[in-house]
Amino acid sequence: MPLFLAYIVIGFVDIVGVFIAYIKIDFGLENNLAQLVPAITNIIQSSL
Repeated sequence: MPLFLAYIVIGFVDIVGVFIAYIKIDFGLENNLAQLVPAITNIIQSSL
C-alpha cells in the first residue's frame, strides 16, 4: 500500500510540474512566481 501511494504522489508532482511550466510560458512568469500559482489556487479554493 505505501508503494501505491508513492506512485500517486509522484504522478501528482509530475502533473503540477507540467502545469507550472505551461503557466510560466503562457504568462511570462519567473520560476519563483510560477511555483506559487498552485499554492495560491489551493488557498483560494479552501476559502470558498
